[in-house]
Amino acid sequence: MTFIDRLKNQIRKILKYLWLSIWSILEIPVAFILEAFPPTRLAFWFKDNFRSLWDRIIAIGWIQNAISKAVFRRFGGVTPPRPHQATMADDYTSWKGLVDKSFTGRHLPADPDYDTRTRPPAEDVVALFLRPEDDSPGGTMEPDMRSTLLFASFAQWFTDSFLRTSHQFQFDKNGNVLLKDGVPVRKDGREKYNDSTHEIDLCQIYGLNAEMTEQLRSKKDGCLRSQMIDGEEFPEFLLSEAPTEPNKPLPIKPEFDGLHDERILRHIFRSTTTPERYKTLFATGLEHSNSTLGNALLNVVFLRMHNKIAREMASKNDWDDDQVFETTRNTMIVILLNIVVSDYVRHISPLSLPLKFQEGMAEEETWYRRNRIHIEFNILYRWHGLVPSAFSFLPNPEDSADFRHNNNWLIHKGVGAALTDFSNEPAGKMILGNTPRFLAGVKQDTVAIMRASKLQTYNSYRERFGLKAAKNFDDVTDDPKLARQLEDMYGEIENLEWYVGMCSESHGRGMIMGDMLFNMVAHDAFTHALTNPLLSKEVFREDTFGPIGWKYIQEVTTLSGIVTHVVNGKSPTCHFAMNGVHTDRDN
Repeated sequence: MTFIDRLKNQIRKILKYLWLSIWSILEIPVAFILEAFPPTRLAFWFKDNFRSLWDRIIAIGWIQNAISKAVFRRFGGVTPPRPHQATMADDYTSWKGLVDKSFTGRHLPADPDYDTRTRPPAEDVVALFLRPEDDSPGGTMEPDMRSTLLFASFAQWFTDSFLRTSHQFQFDKNGNVLLKDGVPVRKDGREKYNDSTHEIDLCQIYGLNAEMTEQLRSKKDGCLRSQMIDGEEFPEFLLSEAPTEPNKPLPIKPEFDGLHDERILRHIFRSTTTPERYKTLFATGLEHSNSTLGNALLNVVFLRMHNKIAREMASKNDWDDDQVFETTRNTMIVILLNIVVSDYVRHISPLSLPLKFQEGMAEEETWYRRNRIHIEFNILYRWHGLVPSAFSFLPNPEDSADFRHNNNWLIHKGVGAALTDFSNEPAGKMILGNTPRFLAGVKQDTVAIMRASKLQTYNSYRERFGLKAAKNFDDVTDDPKLARQLEDMYGEIENLEWYVGMCSESHGRGMIMGDMLFNMVAHDAFTHALTNPLLSKEVFREDTFGPIGWKYIQEVTTLSGIVTHVVNGKSPTCHFAMNGVHTDRDN
């Protein structure tokens, strides 16, 4: 270290000491002012009254950096950092729970008073979430004023890659999943375990381990396996032909043998109804990658982007296939992190602030720790209210089965046209009473996992995440009818279950969710994304990604930024917000 570097470090230490000294004097009056005039309310006032000035200010680079750092620090530190005392391994702190990540983590220990609390029957809780019945299979949807189906699909595709509760199915002697009344039979304690890598690593296209990655690689120019259909690039197909008998092993292509547990695939694909749908199932990194058109669409987009960058790197560098692949993979993961912070979280935030990460920023924070998926994060991300009751762009809009395992539609429609359809389809509002009725079984599973986990109460989690405890049910929601309904079901506010209370919260201005859900999503998103090893000071630099990868990292910060590179012809509509506008309109 040079003399100048040492001098700079000493000056930084002195300035930091002076700031801490000043802050210790100002902390109480500043806290009083912020309590009386919350920063978000002040920001909305300024934006409403000085819009052009607001737009100019937040376009300034150093202002964006300062906003980003303040937001990351605020929500990253909203609750104590990992590791936490409790995990799903035991009801007490154990070494295996702390180090064995196949056990899911917990933000709070199990509720010690769980067995003595008043709780309504599970079926009554599920009924709270479902849409009112009408003539359609999904029920009457309350639309969101801001979000599109593309946002809902990205949320599912993104979180399914790391929120991976173990299947824990029970099988019969023929390898088929046991069913009881049409519902799969699972081993007890499923909620304790996960199959997650606990990282944002694009396992959707790369797989969960090195063996899977090898099977998905083409071993040419650093690319992933793909095929061309009518001039468009898609993943290769998983099956050699459509199966001819139900409940028999699937005809998986030899090159993909063992990519996923065939018994689980057989169960997942059981609702695939036609030979065309079976034949067009893609070989990708996760077993559920074909489950919805949204998952399939996003896997195609990211596979194309990987192969585009890899081919460009291979043509301009004297690298072997492994180096091209690994450098492209690193680039793609950082691009995904860019999109999560700058596009996805921006859409969720009320003020639509421009957020971007800076090199090594998180390393200065107390929450810069190893990632660990928590049971609460797994449950809170079940945003079923976003799913429409009908999909207007499908031939049979009200048949939700057409949205599943239907890559044949995607191939014939084309990726560009599909993105436009998804961007023009409004999502549902994230509130109680707005889950499609055809997802009732999924919501039943959510409530079962929530209760098996013996989670602490709504108020316990509010206090854990820096919010005031509710004194009564009217503090939870500004809907008097819902408040009375919750009171009738739970009796006292201290009995209100966390997930139910969180989904009951009224939305503030510009919000697509309530305060607690927003705090928890922001905390988990930032502390899992910004601690990615590729963003560390030692790694996040041009020679890690090469000039080509570095260029794409600087340029691509939104999903539409990828789409412009991978869709032929006219650029399609591609946005998370209705009409393509990030808005602070009341929701």
